[in-house]
Amino acid sequence: MQIFAHEGRIEIGDWFFLGAGSTVWSSDPIGIKIGKRVLVSSGVVIHDTNSHPMDPEKRFAQTRAIFKTGHPRIDPGIRSAPVTIGDDVWIGTGAMIMKGVTVGDRAIISAGAIVRSDVPSDALVPPG
Repeated sequence: MQIFAHEGRIEIGDWFFLGAGSTVWSSDPIGIKIGKRVLVSSGVVIHDTNSHPMDPEKRFAQTRAIFKTGHPRIDPGIRSAPVTIGDDVWIGTGAMIMKGVTVGDRAIISAGAIVRSDVPSDALVPPG
């Protein structure tokens, strides 16, 4: 899990499981909220951020700063939007949850799915 130096927040409910090789990255002031009894399989990506600026000059400046001194403490122009994952959600191997998404309670995200829009409670998201 990573909270960027300039901002970010991650809240996790009880009985959360994060599988090997999964990443949860936040740079959003509201951040990522994960409910109770959420199971995240291996190789899952949950990001509320693009991680790098869209502008190539700003992206290179950020990369150079990371190499030299670590993540900048001021926002380098990264886009972010909060992510909310409800209770009792299961996220399959290799799935990606992108910025700005809300996943409803008891939803199942299939292995390899790329989630770019909200998922209602009790839904099954098919593979990528």
